Amino acid sequence: MFSHPRYGLLRDIISSHASHKPDATAYTFLKTDEVENSLSYRNLYLSASCIAAELLKHGNSVGNVLLLFPPGLEFIEAFLGCALAGFPAVPLSIPRAKQSLSGLERVAIDSSARILLCTQAVSEALMSRITEDSPLKQLIWIAVDHLDGSNHLEAIGLPRSPSDPLFLQYTSGSTGNPKGVVVSNENLLHNIGSIARRF
Repeated sequence: MFSHPRYGLLRDIISSHASHKPDATAYTFLKTDEVENSLSYRNLYLSASCIAAELLKHGNSVGNVLLLFPPGLEFIEAFLGCALAGFPAVPLSIPRAKQSLSGLERVAIDSSARILLCTQAVSEALMSRITEDSPLKQLIWIAVDHLDGSNHLEAIGLPRSPSDPLFLQYTSGSTGNPKGVVVSNENLLHNIGSIARRF
């Protein structure tokens, strides 16, 4: 899917697939053996563009964007929305009910994030646990399932090159402070190309 040599950015591939095979299934989320939900390339591009447009409303200095999602298609939409906008994503696990928020707070500081993308349910669950002096309080929280879908036409991403960061992958922090690794567009596309050639 992503291994074509003429593409240097993930967002170029998303756009191309939306144009050339809009009705084909891009992703299907399975729950046990039953189909839970699926997205065509057209609808994936539209929802990701809507998220990108929302991010771009906050200017060119958004920096890294924290992603807090349960398993499902909304995570994919948010990740690709960051790619379309040109802001590196920082995928993270949602802290459990009795788990400290300190690891999430350390990542927010270390990554210099200004925005956190999540669902409305995640926002409501965590907001009540955040103290006034928490760095999470300083972030702009955006619930992607409450966005106006008509905003997708405003999504014109920032200039990016293949060597620019696409996402930051953090360790869990279970044995120390979470540590991040930068993954660029070319890193990801090379890796996916290698998988495609092998299989």
